[in-house]
Amino acid sequence: MNGLLIPDLTYVLMTPAQKLGFARSKTLLKALSLPRTALGFQNTSTGQGRIQYLTTAALQESSSSSGLPFTLYPLSKASPPPPPPPPPQKIELSQTGLQRRMDGSFYMRVLPSSASLIPYDSPEGKKIFKQALDDGGLEAFFPLSQQFLTQEEPAYCGIGTLCMILNALKIDPARTWRKPWRWFTQDMLDCCRPLEYVRTNGITLSEFTCLAECNGLEANTKYADKISLEDFRQDVVNSTNSSSQIMAVSYSRAALGQTGSGHFSPVGGYSSYGTSGGYILILDVARFKYPSYWVSLEMLYESLRPVDPITKQPRGYSLLRRPIVNPGENGGSTYGAEGGILLKLGFTKATWPGWWEGLVGEMGRFGEEVGIEEVTAVVGKYISRRGGPVGTRGEVLNPPKVVKDSAAKDGDMDGNMGAALTTAAAAAYDPSLTLPSSQAYSAALTSFLTRMSTNLDSLYHQIPLTSATTTPTNHALTTILFLALYSFPPFLARVPSARAVREMERAVEQEIGECEEVRREVVGVRRAMASLEQCCREEVGVCARGCEGGECKGLRTRGGEKSEGGMVV
Repeated sequence: MNGLLIPDLTYVLMTPAQKLGFARSKTLLKALSLPRTALGFQNTSTGQGRIQYLTTAALQESSSSSGLPFTLYPLSKASPPPPPPPPPQKIELSQTGLQRRMDGSFYMRVLPSSASLIPYDSPEGKKIFKQALDDGGLEAFFPLSQQFLTQEEPAYCGIGTLCMILNALKIDPARTWRKPWRWFTQDMLDCCRPLEYVRTNGITLSEFTCLAECNGLEANTKYADKISLEDFRQDVVNSTNSSSQIMAVSYSRAALGQTGSGHFSPVGGYSSYGTSGGYILILDVARFKYPSYWVSLEMLYESLRPVDPITKQPRGYSLLRRPIVNPGENGGSTYGAEGGILLKLGFTKATWPGWWEGLVGEMGRFGEEVGIEEVTAVVGKYISRRGGPVGTRGEVLNPPKVVKDSAAKDGDMDGNMGAALTTAAAAAYDPSLTLPSSQAYSAALTSFLTRMSTNLDSLYHQIPLTSATTTPTNHALTTILFLALYSFPPFLARVPSARAVREMERAVEQEIGECEEVRREVVGVRRAMASLEQCCREEVGVCARGCEGGECKGLRTRGGEKSEGGMVV
């Protein structure tokens, strides 16, 4: 159809140009006073009404004869209709309140409806919080709330909980996060299990304890089958009424009506609210899944009792604090400085048994009359052959010869132990730096190194130079390892010579002397050894000393279950 449409009913649908042409055509008709049919109007009908149109030829002829201007405004082609909007994405709402999209992603879960689980930010939750504040049961909440974080991986609940507590208790990690700041992050907590393993399997309660002690905390860990409800209540009250001790709980989510299996989180408070025996505030580090909530004390106690399928033991909790330096009278104590140690034991739970048993086996070669010189020579050669386990929390320097053990797991090679004597050591003992917490600390360690290297009668000169101790700094670090070994009761118990034991104990006191900084480093390394030993001893059948060749029998996954702290999401 070639012309200007003049719809009776659809004028409003015209474009501005069409409306202008229509107005001019009306003016032309009025001026000529001609009937419409004379101008070539034709009629047509549509389903919505009658449409009249003026042919182009007739309008041009009328315009030329009347002398009025005329411009043809062709109709624009109708654009195709817009595509219909996509249908809304299907969302399934499960009984637990989880929104699951068709792409498989999730956005949180709703806490199970229960009188024993009360959302932290609900009206009743706020009443419980107020009661807890009046009770004095929120002393742990304030340091924890300043460090509240979200676990970085679905299986990092244990690591996230510990990282939060380390920073809340102001432990100096003695290594840089982002220059110039030192701060604990979750990827630093790898001294008992490689992060690759933890990312899939999570950690057990004994491994949590090991990690805590390796990083400068004292940990008093209790399992549910060894404590009563009243014992648990008293520990909850003591920890929540103190800002120097924090409780971390390892519990079964299923026992609380939640999805998943085991989980770790810090305890943020306790309130005597209600008649159910009180409520405990769980600051859930899986914030992407569940919010923080109050749970009745009795219900949380029962959630500790289900057996962990990996350790074959019930769950429990750990009471964490900075080390006590001077136990005071009447319950008063002086806590350690707010700083960590420089040295790090480079073992994991899987590699420690093989290295340790090999070292203990070397002691079986001695008779009852050997002295410290013979023991030191054998231990030095063993470290050269199998790798030295101590280094600083820094870069690798002069790693030992790698002895690959096909039985070793966790991604470590039994002879590498995470590097022999590593350093930032040269930097760590530099008085111009501030590691771990002050220039005075670094200066004291530097003085110790100088004293050892210049005293020809010191243990430093008895240790044979090996490929792992070729630099003075590395040799000094090895000396600190020897001091830790020679004051480590499980090692002394394996030395058959009473004479050698007496000489080792005397050497430790003489070498350390009055240098509290060195004593702190030695104690830190020894504490890491003890935590690994305890971890392996407690988890019977998982990583006991009987594990052969460093292989951890507990390294197994949970049958394809997607994990959250080693648990089902």
